[in-house]
Amino acid sequence: MLILCIAMFALLIAIVGLGFGVYFLFFQQKRLQTKCEDLALKAAQQLNLNDYAGKLNNLQARSRELVYNSRQLSNATEDDNYREFAPLAAQVMNQSRDGAILVDDERKKYVSASLSKLRQLIKNASPSDGKALTVANASADAGEVMDFKVGHLAGSKSTSNVEVLEGPPDLFEWDLSKNYIRRGKGVNLYRAAVNLKLPAPDDDLNFELAPLAAPVKGTVAPLRLTSGEGFQNTLSLRENYKDLPGTCKWSPSAVQITMTAEVRETAAAKLKSSTRAASTACTNGAGSEIK
Repeated sequence: MLILCIAMFALLIAIVGLGFGVYFLFFQQKRLQTKCEDLALKAAQQLNLNDYAGKLNNLQARSRELVYNSRQLSNATEDDNYREFAPLAAQVMNQSRDGAILVDDERKKYVSASLSKLRQLIKNASPSDGKALTVANASADAGEVMDFKVGHLAGSKSTSNVEVLEGPPDLFEWDLSKNYIRRGKGVNLYRAAVNLKLPAPDDDLNFELAPLAAPVKGTVAPLRLTSGEGFQNTLSLRENYKDLPGTCKWSPSAVQITMTAEVRETAAAKLKSSTRAASTACTNGAGSEIK
């Protein structure tokens, strides 16, 4: 009876230990998922912080229209009645072209700065000190970023936040012929992730708008978590725990993160397992354009 009681007691301890290990594993999974979601939201917020990406989109589109209008003005001075204004028109045209180049350079700097902030977030989220959560004889790592991708959600790539304003009919017809405009009910939007080239000789300039949700009746799309099913990867900042170089042609609007952590329980069952969490977040949409 004594031996039987000892065996039953040992079995009970093993069952309790195994149950605690399984419970701790699920607890760590939820903890890691929360941490992953918080990191995804924080990263996505950086992609359009203070509506910088949205404002740059609007600035590029209006700079493009200015280049086109100044070119038309310069061409009009070829008429003898306006030839005396040719030097002034040429100056306006050159300034508009220089402005477009400046805006494009600033856009590239903004994309680079945003990616640098995301790389710093990855570094901060994967501490090298190895701090772990310990409860009784169970412990779990703090969690480490395994994969970190930036991109956009399927369907959003084709649209920017920039409304097509009434302007020169020739420019509107040109944009329609090049499929630069996505027509909608009451509002037309410029397409994103394409180079909105102007007719020659201004086709050397680049106008690349970022995929970003436009405001709907003044309501801005919120920063949010998504299922991740429609995520389209543009650039991997980290893959399989390895940081990767690279940049994007335009500002991304979504991030997808995968984190892992190792769980150990040595009370009875000596459980050792890895848990994984993945989250996808989309940045907030652009605000209304100041007119």
